[in-house]
Amino acid sequence: DIFNISLYIHIVLGLVFGILVYIFGSLYIPHYLVLPEGALDTVMFVFYCTVLTSIITIITIPYDSVIIAYECFDFYAIISILDVLARLGILYVLWIGPDVLRTYAILIVLVTLIFRLAHIIYATRFAECKLKKIWSKQIFKELAGFSWWNFLGNTAYFLTNEGVNFIINIFGGVVANAARGLAYQVKTAVTQLAGNIGIASRPYISEAVATKDKQTIFNYVTMVSRAMFLMVSLTVLPILVYTEQILDIWLVDVPDYTVAFVQLVMIHMVIRSPQTGIDLLFSSYGKMRNYQIVQSIILLGALPLAYILLRANLSVNWAFIGMCIIELFALVAIVICAAKELGFSIINYIQNFVIGSITLSAVFTFIGFVFYKFIIPSNALMVLVSSVLLVIVGLSLSYIMYLSKQEKALIKSFLKKK
Repeated sequence: DIFNISLYIHIVLGLVFGILVYIFGSLYIPHYLVLPEGALDTVMFVFYCTVLTSIITIITIPYDSVIIAYECFDFYAIISILDVLARLGILYVLWIGPDVLRTYAILIVLVTLIFRLAHIIYATRFAECKLKKIWSKQIFKELAGFSWWNFLGNTAYFLTNEGVNFIINIFGGVVANAARGLAYQVKTAVTQLAGNIGIASRPYISEAVATKDKQTIFNYVTMVSRAMFLMVSLTVLPILVYTEQILDIWLVDVPDYTVAFVQLVMIHMVIRSPQTGIDLLFSSYGKMRNYQIVQSIILLGALPLAYILLRANLSVNWAFIGMCIIELFALVAIVICAAKELGFSIINYIQNFVIGSITLSAVFTFIGFVFYKFIIPSNALMVLVSSVLLVIVGLSLSYIMYLSKQEKALIKSFLKKK
């Protein structure tokens, strides 16, 4: 019953999202976006393909939920690898195909559709995923409330990121948009790597909520925050240190702003990473309203802040600096919200996560500075070697200084099993 009604809700959400974004884009892009001469038709085509991709993803979310509930992470791993290989294949096709942007947009839609269908086909092995004409007003009311508030939060996050993109277009033109696009490609890769921690943690927190063991729940949440912060920090560390060298290898001509944008987006990801644990806490309890309202209002504050900063003739870099500041406020606000709504201990969170994370950030900053000054790679191989060495040093120091005894014991037991 829950699956079928959830599917109905997501179909509606996907269509509503698509219609709203379509209307906004159709009005904004032709009249306000700064574009090269003759590019409007191609831009609109890519925009429509992107909207279609988003709708497909939203509608098929219930199938993901069932797969995660059954902890079929082997399937997730295989699909993720195939998805990456398919997108890599698209890049090869672009070299030999005409009309690169339109071809890319169409192929991304096809890849998304194929892999979303793979999720659907795999999920149908479970009894819950049999489509039936089922209706329950009570279940619909509970799920609709949960989905609506979750949708609101995701929409605020989307509007913040894309809204800042529109603002930097006004003040920096398409060059700034190109730099931002490259920075977000790097962000997507890091997000996919670290996001698996949140997916794997969800069933355990949900089970703890079902047993009503609050201390275990809060311990899981703090552990997820610590794990996400560590994983994202370790991943972005070599990117922050060797941004220029990596971009020189990746691109023939590096657009203006790109180095600073990549670095600021990476810092933004580190600041945002602990929110995964708090989000899992609220979603497991199903108490999303106040949490999403508070978070959405604060996140949307990044738009007027970015406009004011750039209007004051500051560099477009300040749009991302403003986002980082807003994320810090959002993290503080949702932790306070968790304390008031669910009895989450702020003091324990500060002791077990905040202090250690600030210390780790200081250590990573120091070793990053040392590598930046004294280990300067001259070619692609040396960039790879230096980056791996930097991650090994960071991981070693994290194990000594950051991980708790319990976390070290978990790692040791895992390694023994292997």
